Amino acid sequence: MASTAIRERRRTLRNRNLAVRQTVQIKIKISTLLMESGVSYNKHRMHEPGHFRKLLATKPDIDEALYSLLQLYRETVVPLGLDSMQVVSESRRPSASK
Repeated sequence: MASTAIRERRRTLRNRNLAVRQTVQIKIKISTLLMESGVSYNKHRMHEPGHFRKLLATKPDIDEALYSLLQLYRETVVPLGLDSMQVVSESRRPSASK
């Protein structure tokens, strides 16, 4: 059996991996919805801070239902990205059990 520190590190990395996968899935869903509706966007800048908000503000052809979905997905993806960064920073901290 692995040591407690190793098991804790593995658990942390598994949870980070989950957060990253979910973030990627939601970003793909956002891009798919935009493509399906014919909205042009810059895929390289899409998830930069502030760019998504500007995109939605400058595209009047986005209907209300799509706008709501995009907002929902965006509000989900931002915290997931922050959570995965937090997990990484916590995993680099020295463990109290050492």
